[in-house]
Formats: sequence, structure tokens, C-alpha cells
Amino acid sequence: MSHGLERIGKKYQWIALQELLARLADNYHWDSFNDSGENLNYHGTWQLSIRDIDPSCLLEGKEANEKICKDRWWNPKQYYNWKLADEKKILTWLKDKSDLPEWPSLVNLKSIDGEEWLLMDGLFEFKSPIPSYDYTMEYERGEVWYWFHSYLVKKINIPIISSWLKKQEFSGRWMPEPPETHNIFLGEWYWSPAYKFIQCPYYNYPGWAQDGRTSNETIPVPVHLTAENYIRESSCYDYSIENSIHLTLPSKPILDGMNLTWNGNGGFIMPNGELAVQSPTDDDKGRRSLLIKKKPFINYLKENDLTVLWTILGEKNHYFPNFQERWLGRLEFSGSLLLKNEKLINTFNSKFTPPPKK
Repeated sequence: MSHGLERIGKKYQWIALQELLARLADNYHWDSFNDSGENLNYHGTWQLSIRDIDPSCLLEGKEANEKICKDRWWNPKQYYNWKLADEKKILTWLKDKSDLPEWPSLVNLKSIDGEEWLLMDGLFEFKSPIPSYDYTMEYERGEVWYWFHSYLVKKINIPIISSWLKKQEFSGRWMPEPPETHNIFLGEWYWSPAYKFIQCPYYNYPGWAQDGRTSNETIPVPVHLTAENYIRESSCYDYSIENSIHLTLPSKPILDGMNLTWNGNGGFIMPNGELAVQSPTDDDKGRRSLLIKKKPFINYLKENDLTVLWTILGEKNHYFPNFQERWLGRLEFSGSLLLKNEKLINTFNSKFTPPPKK
């Protein structure tokens, strides 16, 4: 949506709409049904999806910048082994999995002040350099990407989950993923009636669960997502932000278990005032992610007889300008990391998908 100037009369039209909705809510029953045909009661304005300004969010929203993404300490690994132009070399490169960055190095991070952090959720993208003369999509390019999600697992279930992970392939995104919430204000997270209302599978908050995102996939033991997403779209009527805001926040068991308090932006502090969890893109142009300070998080896991599991999806791709007519295939890979006795146990599998036969 273009944030241009509008006539002053619209201001009063919006005021009249909000006044009308308030009177309807105060004097009439709300008749609405979910996908299962269940009648829903009216609990608050968040159900109507009409709240267009979040007064609790003071972030401006910044467009991601590829150069800045590369320079940030939470994105420390880069990829340089690009093969371009020669079709035979490109095909060999696409099938080669030996040059991929090792997953533990992407999860175990160290900030510029020497503190150790863990990446709990995030996306890594590595792209071949863009020609200085061409910022469009009309150039040959290589791309490698990784997508990390993580889950709490009860320590008693480590033997079961360890054996299960060795046989799994996570392509198709069938594992639970952090919910994306648009209608809840940032300052309402965790405590408010609005937040409590959406704590159910219907809104993609399954809690401790074994179900995958598809009906034919299940997990042998209950797991709980470590992250959830706050999203504020720039395409709404809120002219106070220029770009969409996307923060990845810790799930409620972590917030409660570590006794964390929101710092007013995208971070959470411990009782001693120390920053323990951050979504560093809240005031940056880097790529979104969720980071947890390693030492207090490990202590939380020990105190609650828990461990953590990461699932990873990724691809290695090459694109010609006319890639729809000239595509050589892609390397798809997936796997996991499981924290066991303070060590990361790694599983990895990959497959090369060739182009369709003509």
C-alpha cells in the first residue's frame, strides 16, 4: 500500500467506522463460525482484524539489506565456492554437498563482546555476487539457503527422538513451524486476553504436540516450538511504519522458565537486567532470527529436564536468466541437531532433483 497523503475527510470516516463497530459490539451478539462450524463468542476487537495501529510497537520497520546481513555476527559464515558460466562445472557444483557450511557453526554463535549465543530460529541465504551493472533478476546467479526451527524436548525422550531422527527427511515442511500472528499487539504478548485467546491449534499454537503439519506425519514424542512470530505489515493503514516489522519471539515456556521480561523492543531481559533473548533485526536491517544467550538457556534446560532439537531445511540452486527454459536441477538437504550431554548430535541427508525430462 502506498503511504501517500489522503484527504482530511477520511479521518472522520475512520472515526465513524470505529464508533459504529463499538456500538455494535456493545449491543449485539457476534455471530461467527470457525472452519469446523463451531460458533465463536465475541471476546475482543482482535477477532475483527480491524486494529490498524499498534501503539505498543515503536519500531519503524527497516528493509533487509543483503550487505548488512553478511556483516552481522549472528550471520558469521559466508559461502564463496560459486561456479558460474560453465554448465558442466555448475552441475558438478550442484551435486556437491561437501562444501556446505557445517550446521553447528551456524547455531553456535559468539557476539562481538565474546558472549555465546544459540540461534533458535532463522534463515540463512548465501547468494553469488550481483554484477554492479545489473540489480534485476536478469543475471546468472547461485544460491544456497538454510532454514532453522527448534523445539523443546523432554530429556527423558532423548533415546526415542535420537533413533527417530536418523530415519527422518524433513522436506515438505511437515514439522510444526512458529505461528505468525498479525492481530495481536506486541505489548499484548504472553499476558493479555487477546494472546490467551489464540493459544490453540486453530491459530497454529499447538503447545506440546506430536502432530506434524500434514495428516500423515507425526513425531514420536511431544515437542514444543521455541519461537513464535509477531508481524506488522506495511501494507496496512498504519502510516507510522515504512516497511513490515517481523520479530521472532521466544515461546511462553521459555519466557516463564527463564523469568524473562520484555524490554519494549525485540529483546527480553533476565531479573538481573541482562539481555538473554533477542530478535536482533528489531533495530537493524539484518535478516530476522531468534537468539538466546547460551549459558542461562542451558541452565533453564537442566532445571526443567529438557533438551532442544533443531530441524534444518535447505537447497543449493543455480539460476540462468531464462531459468524456466534452462534449469539444471537443485540439491535439497535436510537434517537435525540434537543437544545431548551439551554436545550437538548431527543428522544429514540430501538428494539431487534433476530437471524434468522433455
